[in-house]
Amino acid sequence: MSQIKITIRSFDIQKDVDFFEKMYNDNDSMRFIPLKKELWTKEELINRFATSPPNKRLFVVVDTIANTVIGEAGIYDYENESEVYELGYILHKDYWKKGFGKALCKFLIEKVFTEYKRKRVVCRIDAKNIGSIKTSEYNKMILQKSEIVKDNIHLLTYIIDRNK
Repeated sequence: MSQIKITIRSFDIQKDVDFFEKMYNDNDSMRFIPLKKELWTKEELINRFATSPPNKRLFVVVDTIANTVIGEAGIYDYENESEVYELGYILHKDYWKKGFGKALCKFLIEKVFTEYKRKRVVCRIDAKNIGSIKTSEYNKMILQKSEIVKDNIHLLTYIIDRNK
């Protein structure tokens, strides 16, 4: 596998909005995102990143070798558990099955444990999203829960504790 280097940064309206408009309106890239909108405008995307509440930290994901935006990542408060954060990410389909998801998941887990000092990380994944399931397991997350939620979506909850 070729070398993978990623980082996350804040949203830059001028540089990023066209990429996100393309990704958010691509049915393949968004196929595993529950309750997604059918069409996103540039204004809605700018608002999504600009008005993100403190409990929902959104980032732009960058392939640092190619200096290219490849998706978004989020670190969210998890329900009412103060020691737990939830991870979420969307990569443009052009970056699937190339190791970026594994690298990003590892990067985000480390960020939660070292920078935010949380004890547990959670990921909720559509059960049809085999790539994200494999990515979570690769990063030593374990399946905690399987449930059917709104609109009959089968969600899997994976966890990892800081000391494991």
